[in-house]
Amino acid sequence: MKNLLFILLLFAAVLPVVGQSDKHSPTQSYLQTKDPSYTPKTPKNEFSCDFELILSSNLTYKRKISDKIKIGVTGKLVGFAVGILLSNNTKYDGQSKFDGALDLINFGLIMDYKVTNRFYIELSPQIAGFVEGSSATFEITFTMIGLKSGVFVAFNRFDLGWTLLVGYMSDGDNFSNGLSLYSSLIILRIPLKKW
Repeated sequence: MKNLLFILLLFAAVLPVVGQSDKHSPTQSYLQTKDPSYTPKTPKNEFSCDFELILSSNLTYKRKISDKIKIGVTGKLVGFAVGILLSNNTKYDGQSKFDGALDLINFGLIMDYKVTNRFYIELSPQIAGFVEGSSATFEITFTMIGLKSGVFVAFNRFDLGWTLLVGYMSDGDNFSNGLSLYSSLIILRIPLKKW
């Protein structure tokens, strides 16, 4: 476990340094000054890694389909993330429950909409498995199916953001009638490869 923790921390420390930048190369800048009609080729595919609080990483593949929209898939790679859960599931006798939760597994489709060069919105229909904060084991206590939305601010080599999953929670047999909310605390997204 210590080796895994060390590798993940090393991975998180090295990626911002070696991640790809969105800046154009000096050759492209030179070509733009010589030929005003020259437009640099922008990448259509992106492979990125998200890091959440504690020891969690998601892998995301997105393909650009227009100047403002990217679509793709996302899923949990390793670890667990700490977040906040608000639910009025029938499991709690109709009472609202506000608690911490660990996100153990998730998978979904993803769509990004670029609002400005530095700000984008993300929507993702998703299924996720969680452990309640009061649980003593690391077994999946409940699953959620819903829509995950997030806001991200893009920097040169990484993005910072926050997400909120709104959906229905299942405690084993069926999904509850009431909506549940799960909020991540903060997400660090690092583009690994663009082509």
